[in-house]
Amino acid sequence: FSDYFERVSLAGSAVSLLRQDGMLMARYPEREDLIGTSFANQPAFKDVILKGLDESIVTEASRLADLGTSTRRIVSPVAVPGYPLIVNVTIDENLVLARWKESGLWIAGALVLVFLLLLSLTWRASLLVLEKSQAMVSMDEARVRADRASFELLRLSRRTRAVLWQNIALALGIK
Repeated sequence: FSDYFERVSLAGSAVSLLRQDGMLMARYPEREDLIGTSFANQPAFKDVILKGLDESIVTEASRLADLGTSTRRIVSPVAVPGYPLIVNVTIDENLVLARWKESGLWIAGALVLVFLLLLSLTWRASLLVLEKSQAMVSMDEARVRADRASFELLRLSRRTRAVLWQNIALALGIK
């Protein structure tokens, strides 16, 4: 029993073989001091096995195997069909959630990067809009100057024509 479960077990987990009355027959990681101890009063027995259910529970009840320490863990007892035995797998919640937490950190980091990228793109777009508006103001100012220059040229042309007509009139003797 122990050799097999040593190969498939994860750190932070435990696999136990118990009789239906809750007596521990084998366990990995090995705890010789617990062999022969009754776990009938543990949450896995009271809440699941004695009710005839085949399901996992999440519990923070103290662990007899760890000298009464209380950690949040998932307990999955399963009755062995045709035998008065129960296999119980217990795993620490932190071990189960470790990959989720790691993924959450990666996702949070990616979101921060996307946020910074969007912020920089927004900043660049606002700079482009500002440059465009400044160019439009400069173009409007240039148009106003061009209109004034055109008006001055037209006015100058009228004055030049008037002087020209006056010279013609004087030459012809017309006053």
